[in-house]
Amino acid sequence: MLLYLLNEQGEPAQVPLQEILYITASKSGPLFVAASGTYRQPHTVKQLCDMFQAYGYEQVDRHLIANLQQAAYFEPTERKLFFERQEQGDMSLYATVSSSNSWKLQHLIREDYSSYFWHSPREMWEISPIFLEFC
Repeated sequence: MLLYLLNEQGEPAQVPLQEILYITASKSGPLFVAASGTYRQPHTVKQLCDMFQAYGYEQVDRHLIANLQQAAYFEPTERKLFFERQEQGDMSLYATVSSSNSWKLQHLIREDYSSYFWHSPREMWEISPIFLEFC
C-alpha cells in the first residue's frame, strides 16, 4: 500500500507503508518517519491539488478538488459538475464550480438539442406563449 505524503521540501511523494518506521504526533499533524526521510500529510487545497493533479483531479472551487475522470457532465448555468454514475436515490452527486474555473470544464458541457427540433411541422408556425410575453 502506498501513502501519498509530502516530503521535507513539501513536494508530493509516494511512500510504501512498509517503509514507515514510526509515526509521531506534532502540532502540525502526524509525522511519518522512514529511513528515506520524514513525511507529513498535505493540509492545504494547493498541496492536495498538486498531489492528485497527475491522477485527473482539478481544483474547481475554492475548497473543492474534483476527479474529472469520474465527471459525467457540467451544467454551466448552475455551475454544477455532475457525477451521474454515482446516484443517491433520485439525486445525482454534484460539485459546485466557481465561475473562474468554469473554463476547465467546457469539454463536459452537454447541450440540450431538444429545443432545436419541433415535434410536428405545425409547431414550427405556432407562436409560443412565452415568446408573446417578451413582445
